[in-house]
Amino acid sequence: MANAQNLLKIAKSISEVNECESVKKEWENFIRGNSINTIKVRPIIRDAWLRCKNKGVDPLKGNLNRLKNLKKAPNNIQNNENLIELSTPFMHNLISIIGDVGALVLLADSNLNFVKVIAEKKSLIPKNFNDMEGMNFGEDFVGNNALSMCKNLGKAVQISGAEHYCEFFHSYTCSASPIYGPEGKLLGIMNVTMKCHEAHPHTLGMVMAATHAIGTTLSLFEAKQKIMVAHNFLKSAIQAHENGILIIDESGVIKFSNLENNKNIFKKLKSKITFNQKNLYDLLNPRLINDVLINRKAFSKIESQIFLPGGETVDCYITLNPILSEPDKKIIGAIINLWEKRQAYHFISESVGAKARFSFKDIIGISGNFQKAVNLAKKAAKTSANILLIGETGTGKELFAQSIHNESKFKKGPFVAVNCSAIPRELIESELFGYEAGAFTDAQKGGRPGKFELANGGTIFLDEIGDMPLEMQVKLLRVLEDKAVTRVGGTREIKLDVRVISATNKNLLNDIKNNKFRKDLFYRLNVFLIAIPPLRERAEDIPILSSFFLRKLHDSGQTRLSQISSKVMDVLLKYSWPGNVRELENIIERCASISEDETFELAHLPEELLPSMIHENSKDKNELKTNTFEISNSEKELLIKALNSTGGNITKSSKLLGISRSTFYRKMKRYKVDPKVKTTIVKV
Repeated sequence: MANAQNLLKIAKSISEVNECESVKKEWENFIRGNSINTIKVRPIIRDAWLRCKNKGVDPLKGNLNRLKNLKKAPNNIQNNENLIELSTPFMHNLISIIGDVGALVLLADSNLNFVKVIAEKKSLIPKNFNDMEGMNFGEDFVGNNALSMCKNLGKAVQISGAEHYCEFFHSYTCSASPIYGPEGKLLGIMNVTMKCHEAHPHTLGMVMAATHAIGTTLSLFEAKQKIMVAHNFLKSAIQAHENGILIIDESGVIKFSNLENNKNIFKKLKSKITFNQKNLYDLLNPRLINDVLINRKAFSKIESQIFLPGGETVDCYITLNPILSEPDKKIIGAIINLWEKRQAYHFISESVGAKARFSFKDIIGISGNFQKAVNLAKKAAKTSANILLIGETGTGKELFAQSIHNESKFKKGPFVAVNCSAIPRELIESELFGYEAGAFTDAQKGGRPGKFELANGGTIFLDEIGDMPLEMQVKLLRVLEDKAVTRVGGTREIKLDVRVISATNKNLLNDIKNNKFRKDLFYRLNVFLIAIPPLRERAEDIPILSSFFLRKLHDSGQTRLSQISSKVMDVLLKYSWPGNVRELENIIERCASISEDETFELAHLPEELLPSMIHENSKDKNELKTNTFEISNSEKELLIKALNSTGGNITKSSKLLGISRSTFYRKMKRYKVDPKVKTTIVKV
């Protein structure tokens, strides 16, 4: 039996030798320029020889001089660290499997640069190839070889003896197989080189198995790297959140949280709880956790509490969402978002515009009584005391309130304004103090915070406080005294740190005498009583305010008006301004919007400011008793009024309106007004 096997080996060896000699003869014919027998030479080899010949590769010496002068890429090894690290064990395994016959195992990158060389015997390394790492084995330099053909064909290749184009490889058999990564990307090529007479028939199969394993390992490694990168991105994103985030598994165990490293949230919790591996059932209402992990329910921003050791609690808002696996949709955990109640109220207040925009630099006025009010407001701002602003409508009470807030220790908190006269009587308690879930029909699910809670840490501005119902005044007094609020339908007190600024245009002392306002509440509110004078009592501020409002409109491109005539200013100074500063600003804006001139003249003023002025200038005072002034505010109507008052006299009419005759004529032409026709203007 043994003799038979030996005979088979001898026969096989003789066959291989004959085959090699046959290919050698065809190679010799080819380099001499003769035709070759395509039956004896594989088509892929013939094509490779033709490529090398066309590239001018020397079949005896190759282009080694050019290869030696070629600078080795300095970063080849560094750029292929993962490929080298994962491939090296497989290269050593191949060496051990092949055994004593000896082999040269080569690893090249996708550009055919050698990045790792392991030789069983130094004698296997071809002459002139002692420093192989970093060398490029492209066809341009060493002719066709297993590595270059493997890359060209995209599959495993074995080349033996004279199948190599360059003669210095004719004593070798080379077996090469590609290493593919994710998405079919070529990462490298592994090659095993042996002497032709030592080559094993299964060498190529072993190399293919090794490269397949390396490719799989690289894919897993790259997938792991991507998962780690995604994890780090997710971790960084979660850590950057201003709200608390917890991720739990299906048993409620906390697998990740950002509470310990986040300096902005839940400061009280950090000294009480270590979150790593803690069970969420110990921190939140177990019913909520069961609803998420068992019943797959999701909850959005509901009120809850975190239970601390020793019986302490932290009020918070919470959002819970189950995490489902794919594709079987099994519960594998949940993600929980937490907001401290004060933090949540701050966000809510910002989202609804609960922010003070004005400061004391926005308050304009030089009159003595007005500056006295401003200075008192600045002093009051430095304290935490309650402030009562009194003044007529339009004097700027909210402007004062916002300025006080922005100058106080509460400036980083919200500024919540409440118009007490605008809230229906039956809703004012829940609006101010909030309500619990189920407190009344149509109550919002989960309850709702009131304005005092939303203002916590900041300022609440109670405008029109004199219109608050008496029964609510009692409850407000209790809140001010206890510095705490209890929601409608609730029993738990919520502590407050709120600055209270109130305002009214009523005489509260008279209301106290008439039992319309509580005396004890009045004295609780007016620790600082600031009286804002009406505009008629600060006439020296009218020119300053008028110019300020006009300049603001002009600079924003809303009007061409840029200056106010002296006659207009005389009218503004004589007017009583029942609507105060707000009325002055509205009139300036209205006149500016209808004018196309650069100077603010009498013709631009509305009729409510003109009767006294016309009365002083007109000789025919009886005409002022007609209905000609019950008109709208357009320039055309002002022209007609003036003409009617002067009997159609252009000179008197132009003087009456404080404009030149030429301007008066131009406006008459524009509006097609006939001075000879007496026109009665009917108010619409």
